[in-house]
Amino acid sequence: MKQKMLRLAVTCILTLTTPFVCAQQMEDGYTWTASSSFGDNFYIHYPSIQFDKINPNLVYVWFKDTSTNSKNYTELRRVIDCSNLMSAITNLTTFDGVGRAVSNGQFTIEFTATRPNSVGEMLYKAACTYKAYLQRVVP
Repeated sequence: MKQKMLRLAVTCILTLTTPFVCAQQMEDGYTWTASSSFGDNFYIHYPSIQFDKINPNLVYVWFKDTSTNSKNYTELRRVIDCSNLMSAITNLTTFDGVGRAVSNGQFTIEFTATRPNSVGEMLYKAACTYKAYLQRVVP
């Protein structure tokens, strides 16, 4: 319990200095990011963030999509272009209610524009704001 509270405190301290939502990290390392009008919840996996070595504007990160109507969930890896408000899905795995992978796929990167005021924009902001925060803090 002390570890969970410490992790929550660290998460909140980090997020108070950036425009993230102060949310508790789940056991699997994902942190709540956004909700859709359909009842889906989206989570970001901050430990998985990777920066492209050739193009520093690109961020690779895993997200999780859960639904209030089902125990099934989807984990997807996106590449996000932080300078152009675009993203692409690179990997996607769907899990059943007990956590078994039902389907998975790997995709060619095809960037699409992120719609304003959408869940995609919230995911973009979470990943790119965190990237900017790390660049300021980590030499």
